[in-house]
Amino acid sequence: SVISIRISDALKIDKNEPYVEIRELLDNSSFIAKKSKTFEYKRLLRISLLLGFSLPILALVFKGNYFLYQLLFFVAGVLLTSFNVARNGVLVEISNNENRAIYTGISGAGSILPTIFPLISGIFITIFGYETTFIILSVIIGMGLFFINGLDCKIDDEDKNEN
Repeated sequence: SVISIRISDALKIDKNEPYVEIRELLDNSSFIAKKSKTFEYKRLLRISLLLGFSLPILALVFKGNYFLYQLLFFVAGVLLTSFNVARNGVLVEISNNENRAIYTGISGAGSILPTIFPLISGIFITIFGYETTFIILSVIIGMGLFFINGLDCKIDDEDKNEN
């Protein structure tokens, strides 16, 4: 949807970064909007990293308790959802209009990993066993913290400056 300049000015929306949340759509095609708070994508990535790091270890810990083991699938769903939200947000943050298509293409090429990961994991489990594979996986995921800390997200930096 397009917001008019008058509405944009009334909501005090920065025209360079128009974060807007549509609150309600009315019958006459008008809508109620408010300025949306910016989101700290690096924080969400860190949460995703913590979940991703802990899932393989928790799977080893809870392998004898079927009830708790089943809950890990719920945690895995939270992990996947939070990572996808953070990935798309970071993509917008680190790119500009000129290179966003390239960044999106690179990000899309990385989306094949969830498809081939079970095959690779199966090979590793066959060779090294569950425990070793899950521990190695946790270490690899944990190393992602170095990359997250190196991200330059202007929204996260602005939020830190405001506090």
